Amino acid sequence: MAIFNQSNQKVGTQYNVGGDLHQDHSNRSINISGGNVGMVNTGDSAQIDIGTQNIGKMSMTDDRKAELSQLVEELRGQLQLMSATQQAQAQEIAELTDSLLEQAATEKPKQSLLKVTAGGLLEAAKAVAGMMPTVGKILPQIVKLVVGE
Repeated sequence: MAIFNQSNQKVGTQYNVGGDLHQDHSNRSINISGGNVGMVNTGDSAQIDIGTQNIGKMSMTDDRKAELSQLVEELRGQLQLMSATQQAQAQEIAELTDSLLEQAATEKPKQSLLKVTAGGLLEAAKAVAGMMPTVGKILPQIVKLVVGE
């Protein structure tokens, strides 16, 4: 028998079972029959998606693009770790970040829109700094690279 220690890990949907597994569409009810039963976790964690494809279109040096890509990937990972009760906030941060990157990648970025979006991200950084300090530190770095503030 294998034992997996998943302390401090955020797992979305995971099935380690033997036998038959039947799950209804609501992701709330699971029926397991037969065989050995292992861990079943049907957390409500949302899939956090921040499009990094726009970073390549931005007018900045390759080093800055690489740094920005790394920060965005780190942000995505940190947002995935936010608890189920914080997922709406995590999704909002992801959407704002995606919007900032998308606008910055346009041929003629609208500076006013970039500044408003950047302001929203900086406010979000302050709001989550206590519960997710890494997110609170990453967001200002992203804003600085994209907008220069």
